[in-house]
Amino acid sequence: MQLAKAATQRVRVQAFTPARPTNLCATEVIGGPENVRLRIRMRGYDIELLKDAVEQIQQVCKLTGAEFIGPIMLPTKRRLYCVLTSPHVDKDAREHFEIRVHNRLVDLRNLSSQAITAMMEWEPPSGLDVECSVV
Repeated sequence: MQLAKAATQRVRVQAFTPARPTNLCATEVIGGPENVRLRIRMRGYDIELLKDAVEQIQQVCKLTGAEFIGPIMLPTKRRLYCVLTSPHVDKDAREHFEIRVHNRLVDLRNLSSQAITAMMEWEPPSGLDVECSVV
């Protein structure tokens, strides 16, 4: 009987815990605009597209006065595929294909409102996967 009461009390306590306030901006939560960083992670199959995207972000930073950190080269992921060339026999006849996914990481600090709007309007080249997060 006491176990049932304890279980219901725990559930009640967890159900009534207050949620985090959602109306705060990133500068109020972290402490100030100098501590806020915009972390941009890019993935793609083509290295040249990644280089172009990094150069575009650097130009945005120069124009708006934000501090540019990077690019940090993250490990490249290789996926190998083995395909049999003949449909029925010759198990030894195979072809190997690989896909390489290149990763880059860029941080932006000392963000102004101009830098944030410029990065919101920036369109990455097609063929890249871009993730942005506030750290």
